[in-house]
Amino acid sequence: MDPLTGPAVARICHMMIETMPVPAIAYDTEQIVYANPSLAHLLKARHSKEVVGRSVLDFVHPDARPAVMERTRIIIESGARIPHVENRLILCDGGELRVTLCAFPLRFGDARLVCAFIQSWGESVPR
Repeated sequence: MDPLTGPAVARICHMMIETMPVPAIAYDTEQIVYANPSLAHLLKARHSKEVVGRSVLDFVHPDARPAVMERTRIIIESGARIPHVENRLILCDGGELRVTLCAFPLRFGDARLVCAFIQSWGESVPR
């Protein structure tokens, strides 16, 4: 089979991200622009549409928000990668969850985004 190019590669990549069991997110300084179904499940959302369009800070524990804002700025401005960082998330049901994530920059046209893959540490804790 010949290597795929163009639209075929884009479709394969989209299918891969949509079906992989690893939570994935893409966001800019204002809002979440993409969340795969695994992230929606992790956040206890009924669908990714409940997450997309909201601020990433809506899902970050208040104690961690300044650090997340600073990491977002660094990734977007300098193109730095954050290999592993611990964080606490706020879930759609109000619970909290400890996670580890890796974040990296992504340019999509003129947009500068932060992309992250997330791994949870276990069960959520009620707030």
